[in-house]
Amino acid sequence: MKSKARLVMLSLVVATFVFGAVFTPSLQASAQGDQCFGLNADDCALAKSAAAPAMMQKLTSFNMAYELNFNGTGPNGNTTNLSVKGSGPFSADPAAVNSLSNGDANAAASLMMANTIAWSATTNGETKSGNFEFRIVNGTLYFEGDTATQGKWMSVDLQQAARSHNFGSMGRGAAGQSVSPSQVLAVLGELRKLANTTGFIRAERTADTTVEGQQVATFVYHFDIQKLLTSPDFAAFLKRMGSQNPRLQNMSEEQLQAMLSNIATALKNSKFSITRQIGVTDKLPHGFGVDVMLNVDPKAMAGMMGMMQNSEATQPAEPQPVKANLHFLVTLTGIGNKVTVETPAGATPLDLNQGSPEGQATAEPTAAS
Repeated sequence: MKSKARLVMLSLVVATFVFGAVFTPSLQASAQGDQCFGLNADDCALAKSAAAPAMMQKLTSFNMAYELNFNGTGPNGNTTNLSVKGSGPFSADPAAVNSLSNGDANAAASLMMANTIAWSATTNGETKSGNFEFRIVNGTLYFEGDTATQGKWMSVDLQQAARSHNFGSMGRGAAGQSVSPSQVLAVLGELRKLANTTGFIRAERTADTTVEGQQVATFVYHFDIQKLLTSPDFAAFLKRMGSQNPRLQNMSEEQLQAMLSNIATALKNSKFSITRQIGVTDKLPHGFGVDVMLNVDPKAMAGMMGMMQNSEATQPAEPQPVKANLHFLVTLTGIGNKVTVETPAGATPLDLNQGSPEGQATAEPTAAS
């Protein structure tokens, strides 16, 4: 039962995040009727425009700032808090990015970015924190951290890394088999069908803001997980996604629906939303966010506890609700501005074949643009 529940939950998480991070904008790019998710015609048109390929191709350079905050309480009352903040410039040739996603490691040479990250984590009152910075210039990744590298710059040749880790196989499935375009389109078609589940996605335009002198619209997409879980289409989707899982395939429709009903009950107090920030004048994306409020009632479905703990761990006699809050937001400014990233001096190259530094680099700092 636990393995079945894990598969159900994994499919739910994957489906929801695909909708939020990728599929929701693409749906709006071709939105018709209820695929405006409740937005009026003008707002729907603005949301669609930002996801159009022509607009996405304009995002060749920008400064990116992001924040991630997480806090959670486990069934034993253990608490965790995590905070991550980072910022830095980014520049890339859209054609090269497409080649990179298709496994062409040589395209990494066109990617240029830098990021400075500060983080802190507190678990049961014990706090750890640190800083980390990385840069990508001329196909080389440079990185340093006060704890990760003791404040020393290290470097990795991205083409060498790609060859060492079989980068070209990233388009293959988990079993090493190639994923055909028709298979990808079939999955997208299934997700598009799920998106039309009555009441699953509801969108609203909240208060506008002003960024770099431009009015920026904020759209929030709310996902009703219970509506999705109780949809017959989602049960059929699970069956197709788990076609190679004999345990799932051996479940009757009644058993699967009962499990989904239990999960829906356990997640009834949980919320998930996606935020998109779009320039009213330039019609470009200026921000993207994810907010999750997880509140799982362990008494509603005891099997949920097995997904979150080691099966050999001692289960609490009176488990507390599993609660977690996640907020992630990335904002883009300076879109289209020239980006310059300097090569750090004295970085130690890592030989990925040997797993140890090759020696100290002697090149002087240079600027890339």
